[in-house]
This record gives sequence, structure tokens and C-alpha cells, in this order.
Amino acid sequence: MIRLTMEVAIMKRFNQAMNITIFAYLLFILLGIFLFTRADLANKTIGIFLGIIIILSSGTSLVNYFFNRGYKIFRSSIVFSIIGLLLGFFVLFNPLSATAFLTIGLGILLLIAGLWKLGTASLLAKSKEKYWTLVLFISVIYLIFGIIVIFNPFESNLRITEVIGLFIIAYGILNIVETMLFKRNVKTITKIK
Repeated sequence: MIRLTMEVAIMKRFNQAMNITIFAYLLFILLGIFLFTRADLANKTIGIFLGIIIILSSGTSLVNYFFNRGYKIFRSSIVFSIIGLLLGFFVLFNPLSATAFLTIGLGILLLIAGLWKLGTASLLAKSKEKYWTLVLFISVIYLIFGIIVIFNPFESNLRITEVIGLFIIAYGILNIVETMLFKRNVKTITKIK
């Protein structure tokens, strides 16, 4: 009886975690919709926030330098602080320049996620799970998206943002599908060694 109660409690926590995961991916989908429908506003907003974050971080380092300049460890922070402040103000006043850097970062993240899911598909195939091909398909899509984003053939930052929005929508949908499949097949999956 105690064992059964523990299993029910574990399954309840597991289901809560899966529901939170699905909710997080729904937020991804909303972000993707915003990026796709309001690319101009999204690019400017991202650039401005990034500029502010860089300025605040660099300003903090600069203040830290002046309060702690007697210590060797803080001597180089003035150089990085000044460079950071210049970069922060550049991005703040040229917010669209930040999009290019973020695009490359997103492409790298998509490649990493694709490789991770490729490994997951391999494990599922070895254990003869019936939906391993779907996970393989998802991993290939991530790898393709990652390559497209990194070697961006689009000229306009607005188009990049719209495409990234579509990719994020697809990412959210694919992960919701995968999470629901995982949730449905949890007893079989937990037996994989």
C-alpha cells in the first residue's frame, strides 16, 4: 500500500513537471508569434535591452574597479569596463546590430539541441521505442534550422527575425509533441538503461 502511494505521488510530480514543460513551450510559441508578427519592434527591443544590460554590467565593473583598485585582481577590469561601456552604447544606439550576434547564438543553440536529440533518438531506437523516428525527424529539423540561421541567406534583419519566430514556433510545437509522447510512454521509457 505504501509503495502504491509513493508511485502515485511520483507520477503526480512527474505529470506536474511535464505540464510545466508544456507551458514553457507554449510561451516559446507566443514568443515566436511576437517575433514573426512584430519583427521590427522585436529587433529594436532586443537591441535596446541588450545595450542596457551591457552598460549596466560594465558600469558595475567600473564602479567595482574604483572601490577595489588596490587589489591586483581588479586592475584589468577598467579596460573591460570601458570596452563594455562603448559596446553597450553602440548597441543601445544601433539596436539592430545586436540581431546579427543573437542570430548566430540561436543557430548554435539549435545545432546543439539537434545533436542532443539525435543522441536521444539513437537511444530510443536501440530500445525499440516506436516513436524514435519522430525524435530523429525533430533532431534533423533542428540541425537544418541551426545551419540556416548560422549561414543566414536573408539580407534583412526583419526577415531573420520573422524566420527565427517561425523556428521558435516550430521548436515549441515539436517539443510539446515530444513531451506529450514522453508523458504517455513514461513507463516504457524509464526501463531504458
